[in-house]
Amino acid sequence: MLWAFGCSNTYGFSLGTSFSVNKFIKKYPDNDDRKSLWHQKVAKVQHKSSTLSWPARLAEKLKTDVTNLSEVGSGLDKCITNLQKIESKINWDNDIVVIGMPKIFRYFAIENNHVQLSNTIPMGAPATESLELFYQAMVTYLETNYPKVKLIRIYKTKDALESTPEINFFNTHGLNHFEVGLRYPCGHYNEETHECFAEYLSGLIMELNNENRTRH
Repeated sequence: MLWAFGCSNTYGFSLGTSFSVNKFIKKYPDNDDRKSLWHQKVAKVQHKSSTLSWPARLAEKLKTDVTNLSEVGSGLDKCITNLQKIESKINWDNDIVVIGMPKIFRYFAIENNHVQLSNTIPMGAPATESLELFYQAMVTYLETNYPKVKLIRIYKTKDALESTPEINFFNTHGLNHFEVGLRYPCGHYNEETHECFAEYLSGLIMELNNENRTRH
């Protein structure tokens, strides 16, 4: 079994909806709200993680089942909360557990709301420096208490993530390789990128498993 936690790009938001990107862009060529309008359009029809997401494609390549507990808008703190809820169901000797690392400036607020800071910090929100420290603390917590969880970077970023030890696919291979058709109007990765990501991870995981067998 493969267990996955993360945000919308691990959930697979927008994948497989068959909405025409060209028609949508033609309808909203210069609309500042285009991103949110596409998001609303997809949210009306997609109510669960996509079978085309990289965790689902990865599980297929590894010939195992998948449970994707990612949530749209989720921060790393919510990923940890969701992991804690079901950790007793995980076979830690045989299952694979992955977290597609969300962006740093997201956190789990009151009444199950997911919050992401933009250029301005809303009243009552943590300072960005506090969130960076919080994020680093959560990574340390995962390394200490869940050493078998694979932390996977899914965003190219230059912030506190740089010092975390997760698999860094996009920075290793370069985002430019995927620029053509990379994203939907809402900013989420498309099917091609999810497939490429799953293909890379499957090879890496099988390589690590072979190394572990050799050592034993």
